[in-house]
Amino acid sequence: MAGFMDKMNSLTETTKLNGELKNLQQQRQNLMAQLGQAVYDYKKNEGGEEPDYSQMIEAIDAVNANTKAIEERIAILKGGVVCPNCSQIVPQGNRFCPHCGHEMPTPEPPQMQAPAGGGFCSGCGAPIQPGMKFCAKCGTPTGA
Repeated sequence: MAGFMDKMNSLTETTKLNGELKNLQQQRQNLMAQLGQAVYDYKKNEGGEEPDYSQMIEAIDAVNANTKAIEERIAILKGGVVCPNCSQIVPQGNRFCPHCGHEMPTPEPPQMQAPAGGGFCSGCGAPIQPGMKFCAKCGTPTGA
């Protein structure tokens, strides 16, 4: 029953995020139209002072960043990641995107914390507890 509820919650969240994504896409389209209109007006009326486009560009960048974050969240909910090249959802663990062939970035392995007063094995990198004479994983002498 818990698995069913998890899937329902995931589906509900995905639906909500897709709605937000649609709103962001409409906002982006409107902002791009405003920017295009501003450039057109400036070029049409040559000789005037060129407008400052920076606020429109910043607004478009913000919408793009929000869009990317939502797309990544949807990909995670669907058990995948977003391809940095084509923005399609790629199943988790794929080395290459099945849509465009782009090599997927490999996630950084989590950094291990050394135990208090201990360190790491010089042979395999496993954590070494204080007082251990040999690594429990590979048997390398610890020098303790």
